[in-house]
Amino acid sequence: MAMTESADLSDARGHEVERLEEAIATWRSTRRGRGRMKMPTLATRSSCEVCGTPMHRTWTDDLTNYRWRAEDGSITGVAGDIPDGAPTSTSQLLELLADRGDMEAYSTVLARYQLGDTLLPWEHHHRAVEPASQIDPEDVPTCHGWPMRAAPGAWICRVDHAITPARTF
Repeated sequence: MAMTESADLSDARGHEVERLEEAIATWRSTRRGRGRMKMPTLATRSSCEVCGTPMHRTWTDDLTNYRWRAEDGSITGVAGDIPDGAPTSTSQLLELLADRGDMEAYSTVLARYQLGDTLLPWEHHHRAVEPASQIDPEDVPTCHGWPMRAAPGAWICRVDHAITPARTF
């Protein structure tokens, strides 16, 4: 009796392995010619939508994401004309507002400063105009049912962060 159960279990596993191999072969044959983990073409140049400063894409140290920086490497800029004699720091601006008795503006600037925003009212964080993607959706591989993230020369799984080198064609 135990021999029969063992043989049945072995046959079931054999059929399952065959089905998996068949599914993999089908998947590979349907993926040929499209989505072969090609290197994505990503735009590397843009400009700030607030002030028009030229910007470029830089990758994070772990190459899992990117950020936009101005050509000089800065992340902040100035929008518009700065008034003559304008304060150059938040503490100077707060002192000026207190001296003028503008408590509404003083409270707003102080609250933003205490929450970590050190930009003056005429400054801004650069925001790149995001260029349209040049990646054909058919070329984006999937992993764990999700599209993989593009990185320089590779694709990265969003679930387990496995790195798969991209082929250049």
